[in-house]
Amino acid sequence: MRKILIVAIVIFVCSCSDKQEQFTNIELNSNLKELYAKKHFVSTEMLRPSKIYLYNDKLVVFDDQQKDVFKVFGREKLNFFYSFGSVGLGPDEFVMLDKESVNISDYFEIMDKNKLFYFQLTDSGAIQAKRNDLIITKYYPIHNLKKITTDLYIFDNNNHQNYTHEFRTFDLISKKEDAFSKTPDWSRDLMNEPSYKKSTVYSKSICYNNDKIAVFYYHYPVFKIYSKNLELLSQGLVEYPYSSLDKIDTKRVFFTESYATDKYIYVMWIDNSKRNVERNIHNFKPELLVFDWNGFLVDNYLLDQPIITFAVSHDNTKLYAVSFKEEDLNVLYGYDLPEIKVQTKNEYHNIKNKYYSLDMLNGYFFSNEKEKNLVCNLHGNTVNSNYFGQRKGKIHKDLESININLYFNESLSLDLEKDMWRLLNLDSLKVELDKFFVNDRIVFHIKYMVESDDYDGNKHILHFNTFMFYVDNSIVDISICSKTADVDGYQDSFKRMIESFILL
Repeated sequence: MRKILIVAIVIFVCSCSDKQEQFTNIELNSNLKELYAKKHFVSTEMLRPSKIYLYNDKLVVFDDQQKDVFKVFGREKLNFFYSFGSVGLGPDEFVMLDKESVNISDYFEIMDKNKLFYFQLTDSGAIQAKRNDLIITKYYPIHNLKKITTDLYIFDNNNHQNYTHEFRTFDLISKKEDAFSKTPDWSRDLMNEPSYKKSTVYSKSICYNNDKIAVFYYHYPVFKIYSKNLELLSQGLVEYPYSSLDKIDTKRVFFTESYATDKYIYVMWIDNSKRNVERNIHNFKPELLVFDWNGFLVDNYLLDQPIITFAVSHDNTKLYAVSFKEEDLNVLYGYDLPEIKVQTKNEYHNIKNKYYSLDMLNGYFFSNEKEKNLVCNLHGNTVNSNYFGQRKGKIHKDLESININLYFNESLSLDLEKDMWRLLNLDSLKVELDKFFVNDRIVFHIKYMVESDDYDGNKHILHFNTFMFYVDNSIVDISICSKTADVDGYQDSFKRMIESFILL
């Protein structure tokens, strides 16, 4: 049996980065810390503010209910400077502005009808600083245009006739464009629907820093993180009790506004229908979730105002926002953000299936969510077996996969040391054996090496650290595969996993 598992681990190590629908499960903290805003009255009205941008020492509000769309404030005192961006058909006016297609770089970049306009914002006015660039593409209209590198932009692929991929890329210099990220098939109910319906329910908020891109789905509790080379690094799924991805309620909104800094991703979590929010606007308090760029939740807060849009300072200490309330026409809100504890490599997230839960090292996920509860019969033993691995760009570069086998008690002798050799199918002369206690659990630690070939015929030495212990008359086998023999720095992590293991 152990030989079969070793082969499976090798295959998994070589192929886990190609899997498309593996999620890191995110469990929200129900004991939220509430953040309280400071209210700042400003000398101009904002009839329908729907986006906030930070440009150098300026805060800019998108308000498309008035002639001048962009309202510019000083960030330190939140004092109003001026408005710009007239909408109309004149030579210096904009025709069709998209709040999600404004980018901040050395310039305040605005897209209007596939043209890019570049402004510098001073204390006294907006100065157009560069010539216009044209994005030439047959995919129109462009929505959610994001500047990823100096010349590379991505945008939503909303072409209804060819919706095989979610995004398109455009290089401003070479004029080359391409598609990336295959359209997900999480919802079976949508597979036979017209493409325009798919694009509606797959609508999303996109944010980015200089290195990675984060995508949060409005109607799914799902997010993705890509590298700037457009490689999918991770997918997260926020756990929720009343639905599944196969039977999603498209009227319910999960994520809304997102904002990125160099260190963190901030996103509003609604988990409600738009209609319910609008009916009870004065009692609406969104959650603010904070993720690191590996896709792990590092904190979440409750905001005291019905915030619609926000921005966060580069040093992660201030949040600026506007609200839904009609009486807040001339109000900007400011929040002081708590300091976030920096994660170390040996932090954890809770994972569980039908049979058990435990604290797993961050970065690892079930290799197959759909099969994580399956049991099989191996050599007369009823076993639930699961592999956990990391994608490319993995956090724990010195570790590979983790395998957990849960042997149910029908055929066990309840003599762990006797059962251990039969289950592992190992020669006792070729292993290092140790025994220790974790609380009241006796744990056998078995170390051994296996030579294995990869798909290209190259030979590798795989090092295994296997921990076996009893839980309520069942045997648990946690095996860590590594390409290095030195994993001493993870001993506390392995003990944490063992200590936290609970049968459900």
